Formats: sequence, C-alpha cells, structure tokens
Amino acid sequence: MWRYVDTNNNGICDHSEPAPTNLENSSDENIVLTEELIDKYVNISSKELKLYTIKEICEKYDINPKCLKEKLNVDVSDDTTFDEIKKTYGISTSMVKEAIVKCMVEEGKIKLNVSQNTSNQNNEDENSAVNKIISILFSPINLRDLLFGWL
Repeated sequence: MWRYVDTNNNGICDHSEPAPTNLENSSDENIVLTEELIDKYVNISSKELKLYTIKEICEKYDINPKCLKEKLNVDVSDDTTFDEIKKTYGISTSMVKEAIVKCMVEEGKIKLNVSQNTSNQNNEDENSAVNKIISILFSPINLRDLLFGWL
C-alpha cells in the first residue's frame, strides 16, 4: 500500500505528486478501459460491427486503419470484415471496440481523464491508505507510557 510507485518514470513516487489530467502522452499499455467507457465512444452493436470492414469502421470513427490493425495484431486487407477477423483470429467484437478507442486516444481524437481511467484496485488502495492515516490520527495516546518509555 505504501509502496514506491513511479509509473511515469520521472524519479518521483506517484503517491507524492498530483495525478495527470489526461492520458495524451500515456503509452497504450497504461490505458485501462471499462466497458462503459468503450460504449461511450463506440456506439455500435457487436452484431452490427461484424458486418463492417476495417476501412468502413476507420472512416466512421476517423482513425487510421494501420493503427487499428496494429492494435488487433492482424495483417489483413482493409476490406476484411470483422466477422472474418473473428473467425480467422478469434478476436471478439469487444476487443475490436477496445482497439478502436485506443486508436482514438493515440491519434488525439479523444482525451480520457484519469478519473475515467482509474481502476477499482487503485481506488481501494487509496481508500485503505486514507483509512490507515485517519485511524492513526484519531488513535488514543497513552502519554504516561510515551514519556516513561523515553527514560
């Protein structure tokens, strides 16, 4: 809980500095997307997505097909449908939607606030740390033992 964490590699523990306001310069691996966040930016059903080609989706969301193919780790024609990709590579439509959002972030089409991108684990760690500090601050102190312990 009180571990040294330096996710941005600036030599300062992340616990002692303010959180960044956006993820513009964050690497792709650091982006944690929730289902709600993905649905906010990719408003297409999975059933409908299967019918689209890479080119059509990239035009719809104004992203580069090369970026999307890199995120999906596939080497196919831009005219390949996502149903074909699913059958060939086993890539689900939810993975495709996540890749679309990651491309949108990488290409600067959207900016995600840290509050949008915080996982529950980080919140639990922070709450636990705050609770420990509060319990220490409001714990009873036995002055007699404290004074005589120093002698």
